[in-house]
Amino acid sequence: MSVQVRQMVKSFGAFRAIDDLSVTFQSGKISVLLGASGCGKTTTLRCIAGLENPNGGEIRIEDEPVFSSARGIDLPPEKRRLGMVFQSYAVWPHLTVKGNVGMPLRAQNVPKEQIERRVQETLAIVGLSEQAEKSAMKLSGGQQQRVSIVFHRTGPTPKDEALQWSGWAVVR
Repeated sequence: MSVQVRQMVKSFGAFRAIDDLSVTFQSGKISVLLGASGCGKTTTLRCIAGLENPNGGEIRIEDEPVFSSARGIDLPPEKRRLGMVFQSYAVWPHLTVKGNVGMPLRAQNVPKEQIERRVQETLAIVGLSEQAEKSAMKLSGGQQQRVSIVFHRTGPTPKDEALQWSGWAVVR
């Protein structure tokens, strides 16, 4: 099943997550969306599946338009003949990033000052300091993944020492 995306634009308020994207996914081929955290990979897939509405452009599946801003076409997800495997990182949707990372420490009755220090240190390690007060659900998929991982890291020292923080330079 081929999918064509032409001049797709998707904004969230003033932030433009996808800017004039054109790409073709050929039938019978494996395609990969590769990019930095927050660059629009998941948003692109959600637009193709019909779970997000682009602000402009066109999406075709098997050369049939399923979305076209110019022609007023927007087929619902169930009419697009696609499936999607969701990424889920088990973040608490009602908490901020800082709240998610500090949750295991609060559950252990760690003093507030120590929680604040450890959360700030941990967020700095994974490059999310500037996101601390943001809702965890407003993060990109890759950022949510980091929150989920550090959620476990701020708890008791993990028994699995394979989790090495030096690797974050590569992940970011």
